[in-house]
Amino acid sequence: MLYIQSRKNTRTLLKNDVAIGTLTFPKWHSSNAVLEIGQEKLELTQKSFWSSSYHVLKKGFSLGEIKMNWKGYIKIHLKDFNKRIREFTIKHRGVFKSRYEVVDERDNVIMTLFPEGSWNQMRYDYRIETSAGESDNVELLGLYACFIIDLSIIHAAAG
Repeated sequence: MLYIQSRKNTRTLLKNDVAIGTLTFPKWHSSNAVLEIGQEKLELTQKSFWSSSYHVLKKGFSLGEIKMNWKGYIKIHLKDFNKRIREFTIKHRGVFKSRYEVVDERDNVIMTLFPEGSWNQMRYDYRIETSAGESDNVELLGLYACFIIDLSIIHAAAG
């Protein structure tokens, strides 16, 4: 089972209670982050001050893009091992028991993130359930999803 634990500016990805990755925001109000998983170090940077799109960079080279708008539209475009662009959509489900589903191009649910915690802290831990057939970089995708969901919650609270 995967779990994302939130502490101040850091989100830690746990697999069977062992830390396997981190997502770190340099400042509490930052829209940029550094993602470390295994030996990889990736940067998530905002395209521009007014933009709600983010670059996924590895050593300065683009690996993909994350886009969101004020209507709740969230898309993740990533290059896979064959350099093909894969598209994932994050869909918010539920009202009182909220959850987020990450679906692929064919509308197959890859993972579901269940927020756990208090809304007034504006910081959630996430329990992640993955589909049985999906295994390619599901941990990395979970950290990307956490990054953009946290930012969308902050933007929604700001008005």
